[in-house]
Parts: sequence; C-alpha cells; structure tokens
Amino acid sequence: MTSIIDSGSASSSPIVDKLNDLDIDQNKHFLHINTPLIESLKLNSVINKTTTTDTTTTTTTTDTTKIWLKLDSAQPSGSFKIRGVGYHCSRVVKESGAKHLVCSSGGNAGMSVAYAARRLGVKSTIVLPVSIPEETREKIRAEGAEVIAHGKVWDEADLLAREIAKREGEHGYIHPFDHENLWIGHSTLIDEIASDVASGKVPKPDAIVCSIGGGGLIAGIVRGLQRHGWDDTTVVAVETHGARSFYESVKQGKQVRLEVEQVNSICKTLATRSVCKEAFECSLKHKVVTILVSDFEAVDACLKLVDDERVLVEPACGASVAAIYQRAPEILNLNAKNIIVIVCGGNNTSIKQLNDFYVNLNPANTNNTTSTTNN
Repeated sequence: MTSIIDSGSASSSPIVDKLNDLDIDQNKHFLHINTPLIESLKLNSVINKTTTTDTTTTTTTTDTTKIWLKLDSAQPSGSFKIRGVGYHCSRVVKESGAKHLVCSSGGNAGMSVAYAARRLGVKSTIVLPVSIPEETREKIRAEGAEVIAHGKVWDEADLLAREIAKREGEHGYIHPFDHENLWIGHSTLIDEIASDVASGKVPKPDAIVCSIGGGGLIAGIVRGLQRHGWDDTTVVAVETHGARSFYESVKQGKQVRLEVEQVNSICKTLATRSVCKEAFECSLKHKVVTILVSDFEAVDACLKLVDDERVLVEPACGASVAAIYQRAPEILNLNAKNIIVIVCGGNNTSIKQLNDFYVNLNPANTNNTTSTTNN
C-alpha cells in the first residue's frame, strides 16, 4: 500500500513538466524527502460506518470512501515545514548570502529552520512563545540553534525575531508561513501525490484534508492543485475552536485577526491570531471547506493514530485526523470516494504529554476543570 516517489525516475513525465513551470531547480534548493502515501484500512472502516437510529447496530460498507495518509511526519525535521522552509532557507543563503537565519515559530518551522541552517552551515536563532514545552526547545537546540522564549503567542515572538533579524541582516529572517518560497516548497506535496496518481498507485483525490495555523500549508496545497489542474479537488481546512482564525475569516468573508485571549488552544502550532493573506485568498479562488474540532478530539485522534497506524504526531496535526475519526458532517457531505489526509507531523508531542492532555481535557472526567467548549 505504501508508495514512495523516486524523484529521479520520471525525468520526462508530465509531473516534472509541471514542476518546470515553476522555473525552479528543485534539486538545488529542496531539503525535504519524498514521503509515503498509504491507505488506512482502519480509517476506511471509521468513515464508512453506519449506525441505526437507535444506535444499536453498526455496519461498515465495503466500496464507498477510502482514506489515504500522506505521512509528512516522516520528514527529517519532523513535519511538512521543511518543504517550504528548506527551499526558502537555501535560497536566502545561496543567493542572498545570509549567514544567520532567524525565525519565530510555534515549534515546527523553528525546527525546520534549525535543521536547514545546520545543513547549509550557517547560524540560526529561533524565537518561541513561552508556552512551548522545554522538550521542544531542546530538540531545536540539538540542531545547533539558539533558542529564545518570548511572548504569550506567536505574534509576540515574531516581533522579537524581526528585531534580531534587523540587527543580523534582514535577508536571514524566515517567516514561518507567509512567503512565496514557502508556498512553492509546500506545493511539492501535491506534485508527489500527482506522481502517484499518474503511475496508477493511487486514485486522484476528491478531497485533501489539512490542519491550518498560519496558512502556509493550505497556500502550497492550493497552488499545487491548480498547477495540476485539480480544481475539482476540495480542500478541507481543520482548526480547533481556540485557534479559529481561518474559520472566522471564511465565515465573515474577510481576513480576521483574533484577540490574544481568543487564541487559547493547546495546539500551539495552530495558535496564530490571523492566517496570512494568501491563505484567506485561497478560500476565494478554490473550493475550501472549514471544520472546527475540540482540543480533546485532536488529542484523542493522536492517540488513536498511534494505535492504528503506529504514527506519533502532535495535536495540531491530530486536528485534521480528528475530522475523520469524528466523521465530521462536512466530510460526509462531500460524498468523496478518495480523501487524502495530510499527516503534517509535529515536534511538540510525546505519549506522556498526549495522555496528560487526554485526562485533563476529557469531558467525561468529572474532576476536570478545564473547559472544552471553546478549546
């Protein structure tokens, strides 16, 4: 079931011709790897389950919807971020002469910048909100980066990162989600999927499900879909209630900036006050469906994914998987035959942390004082 794309095996294929349309040399600048795309039999059974009105009987159909997992959790930096971040960092180092890369991050972009800096032989400084766990900071330090904790949310950490970059050389500032180079890099997700479709390994997806924080991933996905002419493939963007800037933007028909106190999700890499302009514009030029899940549902999905697929991800990634486990009406109403979930990965997690979250957030726990209504 697993297919891993060999980027050197289709040098004259239509997929490579599409890449050439970008006028980039991907082999020169990309630092990511091609990742597996697998069918999940367990999630197939979940999404196709039907229950009688009295909830006494459940049956599973055999030939309706298939769920596929794009396992970007297998990237060397632990998340999809290295696709765009690696490309961006390589260009600013090799073409602009940057010697010091500076990034503000909820964790994953910072890890990718630190990884890229080590690969490229330059210095890196990563500014994280103070809420990011020490375990995540240590992982980033292990890549050779200087780590600074500052601010309650990403936006505040970003202000300091920009100040540092201004002193060190502005070419070295790496935005975690709002830059053309990032979207180009992230669009390679679709190129790999399209290569699998062209080779007959998987069917063309009717929908692609992804988590959304600042919006870099969805911007890359939509760019890739449109490059391949897949305008009929729906993008399903999933957030938690406490990190719902994209949901509110789509609902209100304008780019919305949340108040600091509204950003209260435990999914720290989703916790931005506003998505980038490019992400919001994706909702205007492509079919996008938005879904909200609770923090508990995201955590529960992470734990189920470990059992079902032997894959450990952070709750921000679990949000997109939760939309399948919860059989979200927005998913069911698509009547899609083939759905790809982007398992975007994440470094802000451990089994212990997930179990702690599960206990603290579980609405069935009568001793739980944490509200799960808006989180």
